[in-house]
Amino acid sequence: MSIENARQILGFDLDTILTIEAITKRYRQLIKEFHPDKHPGCSDFELQHYHQKTIAINNAYDYLKVNISRVNDCVSSKKDPFDDFQTIFFYSKRSKVDQKVRAIFENAKDSKLKQEIINLYSRVNINNAKNEMELSKALDNFAKGVTLIYRNYETRFRIERGIPNSFKFDIEYQCDVDTFLNSLEEMFKERKRKLVDKIEDIFDASLIDESIKNTKAFNTFINNYYELLWNSRITLSEEQRVFDEINTKVIRIAAYFEPRKKDYLRLKKQISKLPETFENNKYSKEELSNELDNSILCGTFASTSKKIQEVIDMYFTKKRYINNMRRALTLKSKVSLLRLDPNKDKDKIEYILEILEVAQKVLDDAEKGKYTVPQISILQDLSLSDIRKDELLLAIFTREEYNVFLSFNKDNTRKLDPFVLGNPEIDQYLSLSDYGMRMNINSKEEISKDVRLMPLSLFVKYGNVVNATSRRKNSYETILCQYNGYELVYVHEYKTNYSYYYLREATVNYCNSGNREELLRTLEEEASSMFAEHIDRISKSDKLARTLQVKSR
Repeated sequence: MSIENARQILGFDLDTILTIEAITKRYRQLIKEFHPDKHPGCSDFELQHYHQKTIAINNAYDYLKVNISRVNDCVSSKKDPFDDFQTIFFYSKRSKVDQKVRAIFENAKDSKLKQEIINLYSRVNINNAKNEMELSKALDNFAKGVTLIYRNYETRFRIERGIPNSFKFDIEYQCDVDTFLNSLEEMFKERKRKLVDKIEDIFDASLIDESIKNTKAFNTFINNYYELLWNSRITLSEEQRVFDEINTKVIRIAAYFEPRKKDYLRLKKQISKLPETFENNKYSKEELSNELDNSILCGTFASTSKKIQEVIDMYFTKKRYINNMRRALTLKSKVSLLRLDPNKDKDKIEYILEILEVAQKVLDDAEKGKYTVPQISILQDLSLSDIRKDELLLAIFTREEYNVFLSFNKDNTRKLDPFVLGNPEIDQYLSLSDYGMRMNINSKEEISKDVRLMPLSLFVKYGNVVNATSRRKNSYETILCQYNGYELVYVHEYKTNYSYYYLREATVNYCNSGNREELLRTLEEEASSMFAEHIDRISKSDKLARTLQVKSR
């Protein structure tokens, strides 16, 4: 290390007489300023810079203390004071230039751009320039590098934000990182403001009505054009074509809307009166409103308004029907309760109140759009006196699931009409009697007095699927499945064209020869259809086919 270099590091002029006290005082000041521990939040690159600076300060301090006499002798032996002034002036200038360059990125917020500038700074070595020429060259390289980095960053910014190169905006490249980034954001805001202003001018010129301009459908329509305009590759001519197209369509919409405004606003008002929970099979309240708005944009208001009017009328008709149904059920329940003795008929009173509560809940759901008028019409058939039939009607309405069972006579005799539909959750089992002419509604305890029940799925899945057909004199019969000593037989009579199923004891064991899943689905459908006629008879109404939700398990 030279005397001049040591003096420069500690900040002493070349013509200053030094003392140990002055050197120590300056050393402590510099250590406080540059020691890495004093800068805990800086980057790795900056930490390395402070570390190297601290080493240089320590070395210079040790060198000057050991060579204090020789250092002062050099001062007194200087022959050309002008040379000393030039050296001091250069080092001072280099320090100021370095400080100014570092200000470009030193206090900037953390970002990829900041790191790019730091990497550039480390390559140009401004702080290591030995003369004016080297300093000027390093500074010129840094300025050119910063400009190139800023321009590349601007290009990426324009592509990401959809700002075309044709949009001119003054960007300052000889500035710090934060100033440059702020100017980019200003460019984005200016681009947005000019697009909005130009489209607003089109709206003002077309005199389009505010009631359609502020709708979600119109905003979607305009946003589709914004997506075309927010495109970094769009040219000025292409941009103008987009504005011309917007202008043409907005004028057409304004002209189409004006004569239909009265009917449009009337329908809008009717839609606003619908409850927020309104929903039918096709539309919610919001979807109805959007459909109406779109009809103005697409020129289909006549057909759309008619369809929406039908939906609204249907809702209010349904609401009146529901209110009438509520009053009818309330009246029927009051009449039924008046016939009962509060002391003797507590169970019946509780049953009526429970059925009425379920029915009112169904009507509440219907008002929200869950059920249609034909679906809720089944409630008018509630008797409030026959518990099993009322529960069956509600089970049909609420689509509670019934399972298919096969019933076996306990005395092992042949069993006609073997299918039973059962719902264990409500303890209700449906069976046929008198050759399928009558349906019985029993609890499990009642039906189990005479027969044993087995799930149809168990019989089919674990039995032999046979499908063996044999002809008789007036009919033919098909053995469908065998299990546990029984077989399920299907019979079709030629003369009467009458078909039925029955269970009997198996005499011959057959091998599997059929599709289990297909047979299970067929029998499930057959069992469901056998009970359909009786369900319709109980509900009395022919407005809607009454079917149970039947499933084999």
